[in-house]
Amino acid sequence: MDSTPQCMGLDSSDPETAETAAAEQESQRIFDSIERIGFFSAGGESGVGGCDRQVVFTEDIDALEHYRSTLTMAGWDVIEDNESRLRAERNGLAFEVLLCSEGGVVWAGKATDSFGTTCNS
Repeated sequence: MDSTPQCMGLDSSDPETAETAAAEQESQRIFDSIERIGFFSAGGESGVGGCDRQVVFTEDIDALEHYRSTLTMAGWDVIEDNESRLRAERNGLAFEVLLCSEGGVVWAGKATDSFGTTCNS
């Protein structure tokens, strides 16, 4: 487990994967710009729309409150906020956190992408 989500894995010089690699780089910049909590798995999904990673919270903390405050202070607009999901957008980009039974999922990508973050059962 890592303290930072890791999204970059594709070679951006390969024409077949360049678009996905560029999206991974953008997602990584989003993750790197936000104060995070918990530990992140190496697994997850990446694509042209964004990147998600599983997160484990090692202490009893209100993860949604943490991200609500952190994102707002960083200039993000929270556009969805309920008891299990938070989504914020800024400059055509989006960040989501979803609470699951064992930790949660964080996602970063293009604001035009759907609210598709799901818990892995």
